[in-house]
Formats: sequence, structure tokens, C-alpha cells
Amino acid sequence: MKSDVYSLGVILWEISSGSPPFPSFESVLSLAVYISKGNREEPIEGTPFQYIKLYKRCWDNDPVDRPETSLIFNTLKQINPNETLSQHHPIEASAQFFENLKKEARELFEQGKFLKALELFELILKNCQLSPEEKVNATAWDLSRNRGFENLSELIMALQKNTTLTSLNLGSNELGAFGGKLLSEVLCKNTS
Repeated sequence: MKSDVYSLGVILWEISSGSPPFPSFESVLSLAVYISKGNREEPIEGTPFQYIKLYKRCWDNDPVDRPETSLIFNTLKQINPNETLSQHHPIEASAQFFENLKKEARELFEQGKFLKALELFELILKNCQLSPEEKVNATAWDLSRNRGFENLSELIMALQKNTTLTSLNLGSNELGAFGGKLLSEVLCKNTS
């Protein structure tokens, strides 16, 4: 979802600034109006130009013109391809970037936005060193807390695309016979 890309741009800006955006706004409504008029936070001195250009693209007024998350990640890798342990700040930014991606993926999953969550989980698994517990969390989906699945079709599409799933908890999910049948069919087809 392109609004999530906008949020990712905000996270990128926060990483470079070390603080939340627009601290002087107390009213969420007045901030929303201000942003809808095209206003954005100013770049922080010392931030690489490509990084600024990237988060500004994420903030594009037209959601269609915002980049996909895979392009964002690839651009970040190109900005600093020779990252070493002696470069303390970029490593922290990269770690913080992935922590924010993990949090966003979990939130999207809990909201039932399975396709977007899958995209982020796969991006994280491919490009981030994870502990064994984190790998299990990214590849084991717990659907037991979802009630009824208003977006069952999105879940099915995500399961069809998912090449990283190792475990699926369906306990107490209120899918019903029809929903259970659809899920079992898609899981039988996805044997990757």
C-alpha cells in the first residue's frame, strides 16, 4: 500500500534526524492539513543526497509515483555499498531501518494486510541477519487471533505467493467450512 511507503519515508527521515517529524504540531488534524498541502520536513544537514532524494520520493503527493519497498531497499544498499564495522552510524541506521520494517510487517499482518506483510517479511528475510527466533516469527504465521477474515481472498493470495512459510496456526480462527476448504486448497498447491 502506497500510504505505507509514505510512512517508510517518514521513518527514513527520522533515522537521519534522530527525532520525530513536526514536533511543534499538537493537533493531528492540523498536521494532516499541513502535510496535504505538500509541506514536508526539511532535510538534515549531512544527510547523503541520494538518501534525501529517496525519502522525498516516498513522500510524493501522488501515491502512484511512490517507490515500491524493494526499490527503497535496493536504493539504500546502493547508497552505502561498502559499509564496514568501522562506520558506526550507518550500521545503526540499517539496524533501526530493519527494526522498523519488522514492526511494520507485524502491524500489517495484525491488520489483515497479508500481501503487504508478506512483501516486508520476505524483504527482511532476504536482507537482514536474524536470530533463529526472529526467523521463526517471520516464517510462522499465527492466524488464531484473526476473527472471520474479512479479507480471506487477500490471505489466500498471500499464501499462494509465500515461499517462506514454515508454519501456520489456524486455531480458533472462525473461518468456517468454506474458508477452511479454500485455505487447505491453496496450501496444497503451495508446496515450495
